[in-house]
Formats: sequence, structure tokens, C-alpha cells
Amino acid sequence: MLANEREFVTDLIVRDQYYPVPLPAVLGHEGSGIVESVGNGVSSVQPGDHVVLSFASCGACTSCRTGRPYACETFYE
Repeated sequence: MLANEREFVTDLIVRDQYYPVPLPAVLGHEGSGIVESVGNGVSSVQPGDHVVLSFASCGACTSCRTGRPYACETFYE
């Protein structure tokens, strides 16, 4: 894998420890589930809500604006 490709393949850069994360780790970019409970002050979801989650992206950098939020330039900030 080329150095410039690593920044776009986050599971692999964690697996190969280019971006050091304690292992073992559960890798992946998306998830879904049903909220079981929430803490005090949480008002955006409630128990029973179906939720989906994905990687963070800023929506403003060149990568995000050109349809590549997976390559967000602020991903590691």
C-alpha cells in the first residue's frame, strides 16, 4: 500500500499500526442498533430509537465537498 493510500483506508492503517490504537480493537466505519438507555442530559435519542452511526466528517473540506467524506481532511483532529 502506498503512503498516500493509507490515509483513506482507516481500518487498515489501524490494523497495521500506522495510526496507533491499542489492539485488539473492533474496526469498522458504520453501525446500527436500538438505544437501550441514555444518560442524564441526553435529549436527541431515547430508549427504543433505532439509530445508525458512521465516521465523522466535517462537510466543509475539499474531500467532503467532492463526495469523499471517508477521506475528510479533519478526520484525525
